[in-house]
Amino acid sequence: MKNKLGFTLIELLVVVLIIGILAAIAVPQYQKAVVKTRYAKLKPLVTAIANAEEDFYLARGYYTENSDELILNWPESPKETNCSAGNFCEYMFDWGYCSINLGSTGDRVVCEDSSAHIKYRRILLNSNSNYAGKQGCSAVDENPIAEAICRAEVPGNQSSVGVLAVYYF
Repeated sequence: MKNKLGFTLIELLVVVLIIGILAAIAVPQYQKAVVKTRYAKLKPLVTAIANAEEDFYLARGYYTENSDELILNWPESPKETNCSAGNFCEYMFDWGYCSINLGSTGDRVVCEDSSAHIKYRRILLNSNSNYAGKQGCSAVDENPIAEAICRAEVPGNQSSVGVLAVYYF
């Protein structure tokens, strides 16, 4: 009787099948964890901008229409700043952007992580919006992982506004 060297085709197929099943379970969980981490990174940036806005409001009685007047304490420094002549200012990062809609009473502060397809936003307290003082989460490009994270962030009722679902809490 000869000694066998190597594996049979059936043994190799079983191993490939087991690896495939493990990958099918692990990859989506890994992707969800990555998006959650990137979403968590957006919160302090939005909070920093919104706090600067609220401090300005408390000192002057109105919100600024010039982002240069804000004292921003960034948890992460922007790579580039683009402020238009209008009422819009955008701060670019390696992962995405944060913006201030200076003339807006709606979603005044928004940060988006482009690679995670998720946005985090905040409406200022003294705005005329029904959602004043609320925070919101929305998925960009109808990303199912980002939508699931946004839905999980919202306790109780979920509210949808506009074309994309924005969950305010």
